[in-house]
Amino acid sequence: MAFSYDEKTGNGVQRAFTFSFEGQDEAYIREEDLVVTVNGVEALFTLTSTNSLELPTAPEQGTVILIRRVMPKNLPYADFKRGNNFGQEVLNNSFLQLLYVIHELLDGFLPEGYEIQQDLPINGDLFVNGKASATESDPNSSNSLVNYREGDKRYKDPLMQAIGDFQSAITNVQAQISGGAPLEASAFSPVSWHDQVIENSVTIPDDKNAWSFGPVMSISQGSAVTVGEGSYWTIAEDSDINSNPFQSIDQGEL
Repeated sequence: MAFSYDEKTGNGVQRAFTFSFEGQDEAYIREEDLVVTVNGVEALFTLTSTNSLELPTAPEQGTVILIRRVMPKNLPYADFKRGNNFGQEVLNNSFLQLLYVIHELLDGFLPEGYEIQQDLPINGDLFVNGKASATESDPNSSNSLVNYREGDKRYKDPLMQAIGDFQSAITNVQAQISGGAPLEASAFSPVSWHDQVIENSVTIPDDKNAWSFGPVMSISQGSAVTVGEGSYWTIAEDSDINSNPFQSIDQGEL
């Protein structure tokens, strides 16, 4: 679906053409907002009614006649300041200008000097505002858009690698905490400490040596320390408590 242009085909005889665009009323604001190209070359025309025009000569057989609505991009339709006319037509056309510019962009027409990633074919030929170039994406050009393929190479792949490394590190730490992976070594400060009360239930995995520092350790009401099969929990101070496999030490001072 085209919003801002109407395409015709020359037959070598016809000079007059009717046209229509998406929009309000005759779907353009001013006659000077109309542009006609014949095989990509801008042509003179005479507007014979609100929706018909005539070319000086009949385009040859098979030529593409493109009748376009091209809105100004550098200035608004009206300047809203004290003393200016704020009638219905001025207000409507101010909003229509913005709408019609969006229509041009949706149809693939970009201002002169822009580079786009791929051709925008119309009937097999390329017409981008009659001037702008359409090129393959060049990631080294400051004027060119970078497509996803190039973006993957320069940005996405290193980012995904960093995310993967971080996730692997987190998984490894979780495995060490749960006993699924060995903790090869750890370092402690010259002075270290922990609470004297175990607030939550704790399960020591199988075949582990666990330790706490005394001389006083207690387990809060409703909590328990469960020692896995083949594991030992030692409270180090003047005396040791070595638990038997599967023994659960319940609430109380040790």
